[in-house]
Amino acid sequence: MHNLIHKYLDGIDSLKDGVDKNSELILGRINLDSMLKEPRSYLKAIAKAFYEAHSQELLKAIDIGSEHGKEIISKSGKG
Repeated sequence: MHNLIHKYLDGIDSLKDGVDKNSELILGRINLDSMLKEPRSYLKAIAKAFYEAHSQELLKAIDIGSEHGKEIISKSGKG
């Protein structure tokens, strides 16, 4: 069980590192004037750009979580 948890955390950590690097780039490009004029539409556009840039990492995170859950259930004898 211990190895399953480490495997899961290692997978999440590698994805998190890539997302963190790019999120700093996005945060550095925020135009406060535009955000204050139309905050909702501006933030939706930023979120959409972030999702489009990281959709593969987000989907991979879902897969890692699903695999981890299945392994935990299997190892616990309830699956």
